[in-house]
Amino acid sequence: MAQTTHLPIEILVQIVNYLTPQEKQNGLLICQDWYNVFRYGLYHSISIKTVNQLEKLLKSLLQSSLISAVPNGHLVKSLFIQKKTVACLEKMIQERLIIPRFLLEQLPDLCPNLEVLDFDPETWKFVCYHSNVSKWNYMRQLPTLASLGANLPILKDLGKGLRSLSIQSNMIVDISTQGRLVCILSLVPNISQLTIQGDKESTLNLTLNDMETIHKLIPGLRSLDIVGDNIQLHTMSDEKETISKVNSFPTAPLVMSLRINTRLTPVMWLYYVAHKYPQLKHLNIDVHYDTTNSMETFQVEKALLLNLVSTCRHLEIIELSCPVLSHWFNISFFETLKGNQCIQEIKPMARRNSQIKSDADFIFALEQGKDLLTALEIEQWRLDAKLPCTLQRLRSFTKIAYLELRCDSYHDEYQINTLLESCPVLETLVLEWGSLITPSHSVWKRRRHPLKSLSMTFASFSTKLFDYLSFSCPHVSTISLTKCKQLCLINNLASQTVIELNLPNHHLDCLVLDGVRLDYSSASMFYHGLSSYIRLASVQTTGDTVWYHHVGYKASDHKLPILAPLDGNDSQITQAYFDKRESSQVVRSSKSFLENLSEQKVANLLKTNLMFGYIRINCKSVDQFYLDGNVNS
Repeated sequence: MAQTTHLPIEILVQIVNYLTPQEKQNGLLICQDWYNVFRYGLYHSISIKTVNQLEKLLKSLLQSSLISAVPNGHLVKSLFIQKKTVACLEKMIQERLIIPRFLLEQLPDLCPNLEVLDFDPETWKFVCYHSNVSKWNYMRQLPTLASLGANLPILKDLGKGLRSLSIQSNMIVDISTQGRLVCILSLVPNISQLTIQGDKESTLNLTLNDMETIHKLIPGLRSLDIVGDNIQLHTMSDEKETISKVNSFPTAPLVMSLRINTRLTPVMWLYYVAHKYPQLKHLNIDVHYDTTNSMETFQVEKALLLNLVSTCRHLEIIELSCPVLSHWFNISFFETLKGNQCIQEIKPMARRNSQIKSDADFIFALEQGKDLLTALEIEQWRLDAKLPCTLQRLRSFTKIAYLELRCDSYHDEYQINTLLESCPVLETLVLEWGSLITPSHSVWKRRRHPLKSLSMTFASFSTKLFDYLSFSCPHVSTISLTKCKQLCLINNLASQTVIELNLPNHHLDCLVLDGVRLDYSSASMFYHGLSSYIRLASVQTTGDTVWYHHVGYKASDHKLPILAPLDGNDSQITQAYFDKRESSQVVRSSKSFLENLSEQKVANLLKTNLMFGYIRINCKSVDQFYLDGNVNS
């Protein structure tokens, strides 16, 4: 202890940054010398995802402001009051986390040193301007602005200090788009990052002149994002006229990062990007256009992309997509990139027509992009090469962080250890069909893999899969299982009763179980006519175990499941029932199985849910948990 006490403060702070909020809180009790370091780490950046967390934070800030010379709130630099959105949850709709009006009015007093504030844009509807905001002398980033009337007074107070601005597109949709752009951007002359985020209400049309207005009003812009299905980009009808106009524009040499992902991105915008941003380092562009005259458009597109990568010689990262990616990923594209000494990464956008659908495509990607490609989507069922050959080829790619494999049956088996060893820097794994199996426990190696996210659809998995992930993948935080089944052992009744998600050392950001069942369920033998998807889960986190069951769907969204915790009595009955069922003394016949169910003194819905087993989840914590039993399937 004497040696660690005298570690430099800078090193201790870096160590504390890797800990969870609970671990930081526990660290406050270690010793007096470390108290301030752990306190700083706990309050410096706060992420709120539940109402309970919000209430605890408010209580802590208020109490500390009354008794401490340096209150906790004075340490807060970043405050995020917003639930995460996770890619695998596209069909799930997050409920808004309402922030009390009085909290926002008190925040400038409680957290005067705040630099970054973020919450759901919808919350602005419940916020009224309060003069207290002028006390935020260090504010650099506000939540995405959604209402011109409500947000303009705040921009007048804080705008000159902001370094980053995000606005919803509806704020600038009117007869004179440039007029509103001028109104908003003239209040934030010092920002270096701008995001225009499309909303679901109205369509924003942006022209080349609008882009020039943005650059004139924000001369120090370094990063620009234009994202949303309700945003359309437009050029002039005549191609030569467009080129002439673009050539008359001054360049924006400070811009290093550009992201354009809209409903309609005409190919001539590639010419604008090449001319306007010669120092670009990070390009993320998704081209969607009318393919009526497809072949001619594709040829123009190819020429414009080659012009872009040959002009922007400082590109380090390219993320792109178009209706037919092969028109971009060609020999000319890669040959042009060879002259670019800066290029580090090429990333095809996931699920945007960039799938490898033939052996020739795979071999081409291997030969030309093995040291540049960071994402691959492989439709294995279309390939002549067998799965082991595919895994062997993957070993040659040095930077694959995202991998999606699609087979056509459960018979294709993936050894999880072989798959992860084939892609040593893999962070996201998406599987469709196939079986994910684990090696014999005796050959498990102490190798750690960087996997963070696992998503499976129509796949099966072995009973020890999550034990293996717990052993080998310490960073897994997102798991999604959709229409999946656990492979069971015929002579082991416990494996036919419970699905084990055993990750005792993991903090899960998101766990989605959307139709998961046992491959060999005793209930399936004796009771027909119901979906066999499991609708019961035992969630054991640090110091707490709660039983949940799926009771239906929300009226406002028939796809969003309702989970209800069991009360103490039902929890005890459920635990005792499954303890007895797992002991292999219950299922002798259909009669004994059904009799045992009928003896349970619980409501009919819970009694039905008992039939098909349960999912036992063991982890340190889970922020978002969805269990969909597909009752009507």
